[in-house]
Amino acid sequence: MGNDIKVVHLIAGSLSGGAARGAYWLHKGLLKEGVNSRIITSSTITLGEAEITSVAKGRGIAKYQANKEAERLLLSSYPNRKNELFSSGMFGYDLFDLDVFNEADIVHLHWINDNFIDISIIREIEKPIVWTMRDMWPMTGGCHYAVDCDKYVDGCGKCPLLKSDIERDLSTEIQLYKSIHFPSRIQFVGISNWLSDLANKSWVMNGKAIRTIHNCIDTESFLPISKSVAREILGLATRKRIIVFGASRVNDYYKGFSFIKQTLNLLNKEKYYLLIFGASYEEDFSNLGFEYKRLGYLNDILSMRIAYSSGDVFLCASIIEAFGKTVAESMACGTPVVCFDNAGPGEIVEHKISGYKAKPFSAQDMAKGIEYLCFSCDINMMSSASHSRIKNFFSCTKIAPIYKELYKSML
Repeated sequence: MGNDIKVVHLIAGSLSGGAARGAYWLHKGLLKEGVNSRIITSSTITLGEAEITSVAKGRGIAKYQANKEAERLLLSSYPNRKNELFSSGMFGYDLFDLDVFNEADIVHLHWINDNFIDISIIREIEKPIVWTMRDMWPMTGGCHYAVDCDKYVDGCGKCPLLKSDIERDLSTEIQLYKSIHFPSRIQFVGISNWLSDLANKSWVMNGKAIRTIHNCIDTESFLPISKSVAREILGLATRKRIIVFGASRVNDYYKGFSFIKQTLNLLNKEKYYLLIFGASYEEDFSNLGFEYKRLGYLNDILSMRIAYSSGDVFLCASIIEAFGKTVAESMACGTPVVCFDNAGPGEIVEHKISGYKAKPFSAQDMAKGIEYLCFSCDINMMSSASHSRIKNFFSCTKIAPIYKELYKSML
């Protein structure tokens, strides 16, 4: 059984970045495994691939705007809420008139927010469902990362993100909405053991099937480039050790930018050069005392390969992260990582084998890790181990067959 399995993936957002990229790579890996894999996306960009269907074109544009306005009105009751992503999951597109949806044997949900899927339709899907959780949203009352809040364990309410003091607020209603519309036949998949463990504690996930299958990386695209060549391309004429770090938004609270600054302040500024990619501000770095270069947002794999490969070490200070895509991408490119020994990144890096796992949340130990990787270890051996770690355990050729077997077991 291979080509006999028809799977449709529901993926919100751009397929070239963010949480959607791991789902897209899985789709490509499944095609190579002989699975009839298709994608329905809320992005208008289908990458010119026949297997991808967009619901955001034509009349879908007006539907998206209507959904967005409905979500805005719903949240308007909480004018003082924090400026962080919060999704109700109560508005979305009707997928039942799409042939690609109706013809599938398996419906595979990934990141479905930004008003892509009204979760009430999940209960109406009369076929096996896999849901790969790419953040905490499936288990919470609307937030995507609960950080220091554990209210999702007992049904939410008095939501700190909404800045609500009401016991039964919108977060409670969302939890109840999920409990009604999440059928028991859903197979939930965490992209890290950390995420699966949190899901098992959640009130809304009580009694649901949950397992871990790690995220996959396209190791045919992310692979090492000669460090000297990468630096020449970027114009990095320095003898200093290069620390790379980046994210979609570098100073996002979740990404631990405050810990990055604390760590950098402990380092000898004459020994290191900073290379930053992603959305950031000049003032974030101009007062740190290091030489640095900001690359801005990188939207193609070659540019990212060059950035990763140019570094001696990649720095990840995330305080909460479901997987650690940049960690795995950097390692695939042969650049070892310093991260905290927590959440998803802590499951990817092997301490002093393919990187350094600092004690959470110690800037001192993180600085020690940078010094270790840059000056105290066999960097060539560490680089090779980093690449091998991703290729052997997190590549699409390793992860796609696991999903294929899961699909077969559900039919």
